[in-house]
Amino acid sequence: MGIIQSFKDTINLLKNTSMRLSYILMGLAIFNVIFIVGVSILAGYTGNLLLDGEVLPGKTFEGEFLVNDIKDMTFIFSATESIYLTEQLKITIIEPNGNSSSSMMMFRITPKGEQRTTFTTKPKTTGKYHINITNAEFPTYLKIKLGMINIKSSFVWSWVIGWIIVLFGISKYLGGSGFVLSKEESLIAMLLSIVITSFAIYYFST
Repeated sequence: MGIIQSFKDTINLLKNTSMRLSYILMGLAIFNVIFIVGVSILAGYTGNLLLDGEVLPGKTFEGEFLVNDIKDMTFIFSATESIYLTEQLKITIIEPNGNSSSSMMMFRITPKGEQRTTFTTKPKTTGKYHINITNAEFPTYLKIKLGMINIKSSFVWSWVIGWIIVLFGISKYLGGSGFVLSKEESLIAMLLSIVITSFAIYYFST
């Protein structure tokens, strides 16, 4: 009887722990979704537009823009196609002092409306920059903004802020109803949320 009762107690403990962890992860997930959606909507309205153009297949896109402040510079690539396509854009940036740097950026689109991808860099100096882009496989629109909110880094902040709110908000609120979060459960929930958030960061950054 003692073994059976001990087994039942273990099962009940696992059920209670799973339910508590589900509250934690659900609260964190809801906050992250609201936070990231809000940031994504607002991001397009932030920053100063430096350049706006279209990269066409078989042609070299050339442009120049003036940087007057050392802030994050965000390159926004977007396209609308009805099939699956992938391109490997070669981006060459020439600085005001004549130094140049090149990088390759993969842009993959699917037939589900407008697709976009971004990458962010910080200029080393102010002045007039030149940019060349080649290897386009389909018409790709480009916008370059200075000082725009970095959506990808916002995932990290959403996890940190969300975790604080969940622990000190939801847990405290539910504490009056017998909700008690042990150290072990806090650690497990935190590790799970780190894994989930890391996957989200990786998924949205590719």
